Amino acid sequence: MVNYNLIKPQKIEYYVSIVTMLLPSSLTLILWREFGYHEPIWWYLASLSGLLLILVGTFIFNSIKNIRGYVAFMLFLFIMGYGGGWKFGVIPWIRSNETWIVCTSGLLSRFSDLAVHLLRLAPALLILTVSKLYRLSFSDLFLAVGDVRRNVQPSRLLGVKDKSISWIEMTLRFSAIFGFGTAVFLVLAVKPEVGRLLENLYVLPFVMVIAALNAFNEEFILRAVPLSILSKSVGDENALFLTTSFFSLGHYYGVPYGFTGVLLSGFLGWFIGKSILETRGFLLAWFAHFIPDLVVFGFLLIYT
Repeated sequence: MVNYNLIKPQKIEYYVSIVTMLLPSSLTLILWREFGYHEPIWWYLASLSGLLLILVGTFIFNSIKNIRGYVAFMLFLFIMGYGGGWKFGVIPWIRSNETWIVCTSGLLSRFSDLAVHLLRLAPALLILTVSKLYRLSFSDLFLAVGDVRRNVQPSRLLGVKDKSISWIEMTLRFSAIFGFGTAVFLVLAVKPEVGRLLENLYVLPFVMVIAALNAFNEEFILRAVPLSILSKSVGDENALFLTTSFFSLGHYYGVPYGFTGVLLSGFLGWFIGKSILETRGFLLAWFAHFIPDLVVFGFLLIYT
């Protein structure tokens, strides 16, 4: 039998934070789709109910009150549509609404794609508005340039044994390698026609804008904000694990697909999250995400 009196409050908060992260994540959705017939209609309600119960619990139990902000944030994300494979929430509902379909179908080619990413800005704008009401600064949410010349803390995964390389240098190297690797993977998978690329050069400005918007949305909503909340309650290392896990699971049905997508996005998410925590800023995180997104959205907009 577990003696709960011996469990430190921070450990309890961390365990509950893991459940809070998994409930709105794509994990159960992946399990239903890959090992079952399809996800049941009540799947989203179960996740929503679980998050609501945990949120209520933060008002009842002092041992988890410090993660109330994180639980509320994940509930907000799920309601807005971030999580569950973009099948439940306000933004998916708007996109399936007849008025939205009629309006976007009348737009010129690729403007409809841009409209979707502008719509996805809504959660970020709401969070920024609420943060101002609570008198939080942009830097409180890591929305700052940060100390880009700060040295990278030693890491076996990055092959850094000492503090001999700055974050700006590491980010430039990483972005080039990851961007090139993503391009090679997509070329081998899609086998693109050069002629089609030349015919669709007009979409490149859309690619750049959409990649920039997507990188900002995902890094701010899925990384900077939850890291700023979690680091105060469960510590930087645990906060990095939680945000990386949620981000990587959400890319199972992305590009690349499957476990390859989970592993690649997981490493990307871990690297970017580490940069945010160590530089205390957002700029390098956005750039490291923007480069591979340029490749991914370039392929999507040109060859689909």
